[in-house]
Amino acid sequence: MLISILLMVIPLLLLLLDRKEGGTSFLALAIYFTLMIIANLMSEGLVKAGSQVIQFTHFLANLLDAPLMLIAARYFTADPGIRKMLLQLSGLYLGFELVICLFILPGNQYYMICIGPGLLLVMLFALHFFIQHVKTSFNRSKDWGKAFMCGSLVFAYACFIFLYVVHYIIRYPNIPDLRRIYHLTLIIFSVSMAMGLLMISRERRRKTVVQPRVKPDQKNTFQYL
Repeated sequence: MLISILLMVIPLLLLLLDRKEGGTSFLALAIYFTLMIIANLMSEGLVKAGSQVIQFTHFLANLLDAPLMLIAARYFTADPGIRKMLLQLSGLYLGFELVICLFILPGNQYYMICIGPGLLLVMLFALHFFIQHVKTSFNRSKDWGKAFMCGSLVFAYACFIFLYVVHYIIRYPNIPDLRRIYHLTLIIFSVSMAMGLLMISRERRRKTVVQPRVKPDQKNTFQYL
């Protein structure tokens, strides 16, 4: 359990160190990992807090999960229309969750209504961008890093959907089994996300190496030989 929490710190640090690369998208991802780390530290009893504080932290993490990830997904596309749509979807989904909260207090029924659609929405966008970047990665090496990041999101959210179905719909009683799957998912998610971030950072450093300047009259020195 502790391993999965510690591993989440790695992509968080990489996002903060490389925040200029992804702008608001990396900031949204950093907030997501921060909330996940805090919520899991409280769940495992590694950070002592009252029951109300723990419940509020988990509520906040679940409330902001889909909106933050939709903002983060804007990093994977340069299309202004799609970027605008993702931002609008993020705001609309947050509004939807808050409206539901007015009628249903946070609990199993609230999470069942709000979490499922958000998990599916994030996974579908991540899958779309994953396929897109795998296709373009053969011509643009930087896209391998983005493909790794999208792939980590597809894997993680597919697992989260499985856990959602088993816990909230099937109501599987053995919670420790579900927690083990959850933490194993976080381990794979964190490692693959960190790998993608490192690949992007490495590729950007390679491109920023100063190239030797060639004078205009030197460009075609050997064309007449």
